[in-house]
This record gives sequence, C-alpha cells and structure tokens, in this order.
Amino acid sequence: MKYNKFNLLLVLILLLSIAGATLLQIPSHTMLAQNLQNLLHIPLFAVLSLVFIRLFSGVFQKPLALYLTVVIIALLAGALIEVLQGFTGRPFSGTDIIRDMIGTGIGIVVHAWLVKRLTWPAVMIIILALMAKDSYQFALMLQHYHARNAAFPLLLDLNAAWSATFSGLRLAERNRDLVIYKAGAYPGLSVLEPYPDWRGYRALVFVVENLEESPVQLVLRVHDADHNFQHADRFNKAFRLSPGINAYRIPLKAIASSPQQRVLDLSRVGEIIFFIPKVSSDTRLRFDHIGLE
Repeated sequence: MKYNKFNLLLVLILLLSIAGATLLQIPSHTMLAQNLQNLLHIPLFAVLSLVFIRLFSGVFQKPLALYLTVVIIALLAGALIEVLQGFTGRPFSGTDIIRDMIGTGIGIVVHAWLVKRLTWPAVMIIILALMAKDSYQFALMLQHYHARNAAFPLLLDLNAAWSATFSGLRLAERNRDLVIYKAGAYPGLSVLEPYPDWRGYRALVFVVENLEESPVQLVLRVHDADHNFQHADRFNKAFRLSPGINAYRIPLKAIASSPQQRVLDLSRVGEIIFFIPKVSSDTRLRFDHIGLE
C-alpha cells in the first residue's frame, strides 16, 4: 500500500500541531481564552479529517467505508491526545473528544460537498447544526463578559444572569442571591474573574445577610493573577456575621499590602472567595452587594 509522501508529511505536521495545541500548557488567564482554546479542536480536526480522506481515498472505493475509517482514526487520535494530557497536568476531557468528532464531521461534510455529494445549503445546515451548542455557549460567555464589564464597579450580582459564569461554589448551593453553605470544611462562594482593574477605587464593599439565629464566621480572601497559592501571598480576613444584615468596607490599601513579600496587584485581581472555615449544619447567607467604591 503506497501513500503520497507529501500526504504523510502533512498528517504528521497536523498531528504534531494538534498535540502541541492540546498538550502544552498555553497561557490562558481567562475562562474566555480557555474556551477559545478548547474550540480550536474543531477546526484542527476538520483539517485533519480532510487530510486523512485524501490519504485513504485510494484505498477505499466506497465513501461510507472511507468516512467511517476517518472517524475511527480521528477518534483514536483524539483519545490518545487526551490520555497524554494526563502527563502534563491537564485532565482527560470527554468534551474535547466530542469537539474532535464535530471537527471530523465538518471535514467529512466539506469533502462530500467538494466531490458534489452534498449541496452547499446542505453543508451549511449540517455545519451549523454541529456547531450550534459550542457556538451558543461561546456567544453566551461573550455576552456575560460584556454584562460583567458594564456592571462594574459592581463585582457580582447574584440575581443577574451573568453571575452564572462568574460565580463558583464549593460545598454550597445557590438560589439567586441566597447561598447555602453545606456541612463540611471550607464551603465557599467564589467571584471568578472579577473585573480585574481596581485602581482608582478606595474600598471593597459587601453586604451579607445572616439568616441564621446565631453569629457566623465568614472569611474573605482576595488574590491577584500572580498569586502563588500560599496563605501569606493574599488578603485574608475573618468577619463575625451577626444575625441580620452586615455591611463591610475594606480599604483597598489594606488588600494591596496584605501579601508578606510583595504588593498585591490591584490592576490584575484574580478571585474573591467568601468561605466559612467549618460548617456543622447548613448555613444560609444572602449576598446583597459586592462591589467597589
């Protein structure tokens, strides 16, 4: 069985490119950049499938056999890449394999159009159908970033739709602005990727309503993009929440000077966390306002 050397070289280059794009830890400091990097699986595997089709077109005379072979090879290549990711610290992702298959499907559909097995309108309908979910999620994330930026200096509004992207929960549940901290160690609410540049403001302010009958100890943690995940490299402060409404104002100078070995970068704030060190039973807190002034 003879293969064109150019085709084999092209396959090798593409496989190395895909492996490099997925195995290497490409810096991506935002969820948007990470999402975009994940979406690259689709065009890369679309091109790879077209190369595989060209490589095996002289072997399989029936289109169905050719396309099925390409799908199997692309599936194995995608699965192998995901397994190898484990050695770089990135977890195995079934979602990425699905994107690989979407890209492979798009490549097959484009080839079917090139050899006049499909019309252009049919190709576009199929591609749009394959891309619908990922396109919608990416567009929704873009919309949420726009809404987050427009709401600034408000940092998080748990009653707003965009908070779904920028809030995280650990051992906790949320019903709009009501957060239920579940029993366990360090349950918390995170403000993921708050608007990063806090320069020009004086204080971080937040209002929390303690719906329990007894006081609750709540810890506030703030770190920047250069955080080394050591306790001494971030802002940490405990608050005693009395039953009812509690309002707090923390000077940004205090937050900036909190790391022991450096100054916290207020132009690149990375995350805010409100956690309870230890919860023995469900604890209900309502977050009314988190922002700057």
